[in-house]
Amino acid sequence: MGKNSYVVLAFHQVVLHLLSATGTMPNGSVQRMLMWMVMILLIEFITRYTPAVLGRKPVLKVP
Repeated sequence: MGKNSYVVLAFHQVVLHLLSATGTMPNGSVQRMLMWMVMILLIEFITRYTPAVLGRKPVLKVP
């Protein structure tokens, strides 16, 4: 498994449902591309600011 598989598995249906619930996004390739852009931003946020959610230890920066 990839290192971000859990995030994608947990959130891709939620993001896709939210995009389709707005009614402005037609079901197709544009919606999927927007979903993956949101997922990439969500993955970056979770791995950078809340690594404990994924079971990782946070990296402590020592001055």
